[in-house]
This record gives sequence, C-alpha cells and structure tokens, in this order.
Amino acid sequence: MSWKTTALKRILSTPMSDGPHETPELLDDGIPFVSVEASHDGRIFLSECRGYISKEQHEIYCKKVKPQRNDIFIVKSGSTTGKIVMVDFDDEFSIWSPLALVRCKSEYNQRFVFYYLGSPIFQKTIQDNWSYGTQPNIGMGVLQNLPISFPPRDEQDQIVRYLDWKVSGINRLINAKRRQIALLQEQKQAIINEAVTKGGEGWAEKAFNKLFMIKAGGDAKPEFYSYDFTNEYCYPVFTNSIDKHSVYAYTKNPIFPAETITVTGRGAVGYAIYRDIPFDAIIRLLVLLPKVNLNCKYFEYAINSTVNFVMTTTTITQLSAVQFSRYKICVPPVEEQNEIVFYFDKQCANIDKIINKLNEEIALFAEYRARLISDVVTGKVDVRGVVVPEFEAVEDVADDEEEIEECII
Repeated sequence: MSWKTTALKRILSTPMSDGPHETPELLDDGIPFVSVEASHDGRIFLSECRGYISKEQHEIYCKKVKPQRNDIFIVKSGSTTGKIVMVDFDDEFSIWSPLALVRCKSEYNQRFVFYYLGSPIFQKTIQDNWSYGTQPNIGMGVLQNLPISFPPRDEQDQIVRYLDWKVSGINRLINAKRRQIALLQEQKQAIINEAVTKGGEGWAEKAFNKLFMIKAGGDAKPEFYSYDFTNEYCYPVFTNSIDKHSVYAYTKNPIFPAETITVTGRGAVGYAIYRDIPFDAIIRLLVLLPKVNLNCKYFEYAINSTVNFVMTTTTITQLSAVQFSRYKICVPPVEEQNEIVFYFDKQCANIDKIINKLNEEIALFAEYRARLISDVVTGKVDVRGVVVPEFEAVEDVADDEEEIEECII
C-alpha cells in the first residue's frame, strides 16, 4: 500500500476543539490552567501554567476538551503559532483558547502524527494559511483542513520506532552539551557566590522594599503588541522566563525604564535578570525599580546567588510583589557593588564564550534532528527495512549527571 493524503480532520477520533474563549478567575492553587507559555519543546510544562482554576471550573471546561496522555495540541495564535506539543503525563489540567486538540483514530499512530505535524513541511503549510494582524493566527476551520500524508499503520509504527531511536540518540548528545553548560554555570556561580557573600565594612541587611519599588506585570494585551520587531514596535515585552533573551512580543510604548530588574513570579520563581533597555512586563513578572542609588547588575547576581524563595517547607510556585518585598539581602556600599560587577564581568567572560559555543553546537544538533524527522515522516528516507535495536528513550532535557561523561563529543 502506498502513502495517502487527506485532511487532518479525517483522521481525528474527536473533532478538533480548543479551550474556553473566556478568561477564568485564576487562583493560587487548584487545577493548572495551561496556555502557550507552558507549551514548548514538544511538551507541556505544568510548572509554567498561566495560573490555577477551581475544580468546578475545570469540570465545566472538560465538557469541551478534557486533556489526556498522548493528546497533541497545536498553538493556533500568537508568536508561537504552529508549535506542536504532546502530553506525556496523567495529571489533570485545562487549556485556554490558543491551544487546539488533535486526538487521532486508533488506526493512526498518534506519535507519527506528532512527528508529522512538527515537521517543516506541515509547519510551512500552517504559515502559508495563517492570517496576520497584530499576531499570527490560524482558525480551527483552516487548521483541520490542512493536508497530512501517511503510510499504512505498520509503517507508521516502524517510522515512530526509528525516529524515537534516532531522536533519543541526538537528544542524548544535546543533553551532554547542556550538562557541560550546567557545569560551567556552576563554575561561574561559585565565582559570584564568593564575592556576594563575603561581607565586610559597610555591608547591611536590607528588605527589598527599602531598595526597590516592586511592580507586577499585568495580563497580556495582544492588541498593543507586534510579534515582529519593527522600527515602531522596538521595545521587548518580557514574561516569566529564565532566558534573558526570550521575548514574548514587542511594543511601541514601554512601561518600564532601563536600569531595572525583572524577577520571575511564576514557574521557576525568583530568577532575576538585569534589564538595560526600556520594556514592558506581563503575566505577573516582577519588576524592581530602584529607590536608591545602586547597581542593578550587582543585584541580579546577588538575588540569584543568595536568596532562597521558600515558604515554610514548600517552594513557592507563584511569587507576588508583596511576598518578594519581605525578603532581605546583604548590600555592600554602591562603590563596592560596582567593583564586584567589574570583577564578575572580567572573570566570567571566557566562561560565557565557551557556553555560547556549546549553544551553537546544540542548535546544529537540533537542526539535524528537525531535518531527519522531516525526511522520514514524508517518506524521503525509507526506514521499513531498518532493524531498530533496544534503546533507552531520552527526552531533550538533561537530567542525568552521568550523561556528560558518557556522551561528550
């Protein structure tokens, strides 16, 4: 039997649907409410959920979409339109309207579909068919009619076995690089820790609300943003991310000035980043605006090195401005802050150079992985006769400290 092509909706066991088109009341605890910011790297990360909803609200939303293990979701609006993620856990959660459910009939391998939807050929089809206002958007009526090609089920299964094997090997190499980066970051952190904890004459413990005015970013307002950098929309909009260079969108009206600090208030809470340009902040990202003369870059280092954001014995999953304001930090005189920052920059420059090189190598591995998946799921590479050996599945997340010794290249 040969490959066939049909509309995506023809292979679904459940009609394509999305989450609610209303904004629910978000709580500090409850059922995770997931949107695009928690959907990346092929997976859903509940720690990066938009917030929490009540059990009662969750049950109402489940009447439309009740997520389950192996479900596929496509991001259908925003700067990450077209992103594909697959659920790999059994925890309950609800989704918001930017996510569209793809759940296939039993005669189709769900993981084959996951690989196909993430391939460059399908992603290009999405881009050719989305509308574009202030942000990319593709309606479900368009999305479910996009074409998908597939071989017989036994060949789908073989393709999945082959790709899981090959992708796991690539992921193992990527994870080794990530672990090398982590070790270098630890070396860098040791240099920082020594400087910011040494104490001395003129050092004093102070609460953050004595040093900074603390604001929290509001809700995302796409009508005021552009998802492309332009001469007019040239100021970044940041959200809760530990990646300094991760930008949600761009605005022409920055709310916050340069020489400030952002601190993650959700997900991996408490991560500080020095900002040297004007910007806007959303989704409860904390912004620290100095009240006194100080070096913001020093406080990025000091917060990340010395402040543990905990409540009794449980790490806070959401950090509010009020909570943050009560923490204290040891502060040297501003002249010494400047000296410490100069020392950091000098000592860490070579480490940062090596880290950048490793990140470039990771990008090359990721590019090869994407090309391999595309060639296999479109039939350009025939893997029917390949004997797939026993292997350990490896996600693109470094969680084994021994990987670096086993996989270094």
